Amino acid sequence: MLPRGALDHDLVLLTVALGAAGPADLRGLDAAEARRARSFRRPDDRHGYVAAHTLKRLALGAATGEAPHALQFLADEFDKPHLLSRARLGFSLSHAPGMVAVALSRAGAVGVDVEAVANGAHHAEVAPLALHDDEAARVRGAADPAREFLRLWTAKEAAIKAEGRGTSRPMLEVRIGDGRARSPDAAWRVWLHEPSPRHVLALAWRDGATPQAPHCLALTEETLWRWAALAPAPVPALA
Repeated sequence: MLPRGALDHDLVLLTVALGAAGPADLRGLDAAEARRARSFRRPDDRHGYVAAHTLKRLALGAATGEAPHALQFLADEFDKPHLLSRARLGFSLSHAPGMVAVALSRAGAVGVDVEAVANGAHHAEVAPLALHDDEAARVRGAADPAREFLRLWTAKEAAIKAEGRGTSRPMLEVRIGDGRARSPDAAWRVWLHEPSPRHVLALAWRDGATPQAPHCLALTEETLWRWAALAPAPVPALA
């Protein structure tokens, strides 16, 4: 379903714009993922989760030559999943209402975060927990404060996901500037993108690594499910 060589890059970003939620197709997930999908009460949340993890498995399977349903993952002490494979491939995924994203990296750790821009989004209560004074001033002075806030928010989230520290890394320990995110322990190159007029996305990878920008693949939801239908049949997910 992808052009030949589409994933033969050091850094790849795949996005899928989602339509209205329908019946969840769990066939491409393993038992744990399927149970997690069933736990969502809101159909849109379940839709995003299933699409993101289906895309994750399809992309990693295509990049490694392994069957998507057979891929196995191991979570570390910070609950960051790692692919159990001979292939040295980092990955990250994110989903928001109407959009999912998966990043693959042959250049080390990677993090991706996508958020939906809500009309009139109120960020005043969250900003003191996430932004330094100079960052907050950038938001106040922006033509679109809600969108500028999300640019900073997604950049920090992507860097924290790349670092793999999870919630143990407070957002206030990450500073954004000059296309980079810096924490006390690492520096990350940050690439900002708007995959749709309603979404803001950030990608983070190790500063100094070879890629200057990701190779981007924007797929339709129809393409995602057609790709999934062509994948080798998985063992039926357990309830």
